[in-house]
Amino acid sequence: MDRVPMTQKGKQKVLDEINHLKKVERPKVTKEIEEARAHGDLSENAEYHAAREKQGINEARLRFLEDQIARAEVITPDQIKTDRVMFGVSVKVYDEAADQERSFHIVGELE
Repeated sequence: MDRVPMTQKGKQKVLDEINHLKKVERPKVTKEIEEARAHGDLSENAEYHAAREKQGINEARLRFLEDQIARAEVITPDQIKTDRVMFGVSVKVYDEAADQERSFHIVGELE
């Protein structure tokens, strides 16, 4: 199982999204499904089908994020080597054509 590198801030962001999906989105979608069911025939009920699709997307995202957290490897600043570009470092890049310097912070894919 591959580890997923992330900063502590990135891990907290993912945990916050998981919490939001479970505590806010899941009950909201469940209510939408119940309301759509009350409209009768489900075979031609567009609201019901849309709510079920939304539920599927929500649950898939939740499973993905929970998997990422299960495989998370939090990288702390003391683990970072600053002599090369790698996860967790900030780098400055100078664009000669535009005569402009830009800074980038290298983070995991979820950050």
